Amino acid sequence: MATGAIINRKPQDLKNYPLALEISAERLDPEFLENIKKYGISTPIVICRSKKKELNGFIMKGHRRRMCAMKLQGDPDPKVAARFKTVPTLEIECNDRTEFERMLILDNVTNERTNSEKARMYDHLLVIEKLEVQAEEKRQRDKSVKDLAGKIDQAAENRKNADGSKSRDRAAAAVGLSTSAARKASEVVHHADELRNNGHVQEAEHLIETLDNESIAAAVEEMKAPEKKVNPESDAINRPLARLVSQMTGAKKTAQELFNAIDAKKAASPAFAQRHKRYEKMMRQLINDLNSVAEQTAAVNESWEGTLEQLDE
Repeated sequence: MATGAIINRKPQDLKNYPLALEISAERLDPEFLENIKKYGISTPIVICRSKKKELNGFIMKGHRRRMCAMKLQGDPDPKVAARFKTVPTLEIECNDRTEFERMLILDNVTNERTNSEKARMYDHLLVIEKLEVQAEEKRQRDKSVKDLAGKIDQAAENRKNADGSKSRDRAAAAVGLSTSAARKASEVVHHADELRNNGHVQEAEHLIETLDNESIAAAVEEMKAPEKKVNPESDAINRPLARLVSQMTGAKKTAQELFNAIDAKKAASPAFAQRHKRYEKMMRQLINDLNSVAEQTAAVNESWEGTLEQLDE
């Protein structure tokens, strides 16, 4: 339920819910960005107003619109940049976490989503399905003793459905995949996460690329391929080296995001730009240094992998 009038807010002041970042990569469709630039943001970004701290103030709908506005604040045309200093927002009362997360996921399901993103949405929807069934079961237990037995039987049937095919069917349909395809994509994503956690970053990234750019079937085939035997002594070096490559890539990305945020703020405020010239110069140097170190680390890793192949032959 809407709680008030439309309010213009700075996009930098709005908060992305952690789940939104987990299920969706922060990337912008160029056509969507161009439409926003041309026509503006006509549909308000929906913000949760809640008594619960973990929900209050977070975006329910409109993550991409916020990203576009922040991007366009740095547009070379000052008239364009000025139009996106603020964005329209509308507060919606929401105190149910499962309903909030369901709305967030369904709002993020679009044709532009990759298979890996859809798989993560599918997993979260399955969890929500089970939580809702458990909540319904509790509500039925709290009702009068007169019809308690029959309602508990119904709740047990609902739980069975949530753990079984009906729940999987609903979650898969919501993300635009068949039940079988959603299950397989989910298995691939979990396997990629496990590889990444074990230090096999490149294998994990290649598997996700196959899933997103080729097909779910190709990714499943790659996942089930016989694992290459690795010399334990070699792996003791390979794993931390792979983690270092991943960490350097992450540091470079974070530094670039910080610089982009400073760039957007600078475009919106000449006074800010004047005060932070020295800081901006330092950030540019940091990004250049990180790029250089990341490239050197990747080169060392590539050379080491070539050495491993020779040792394992």
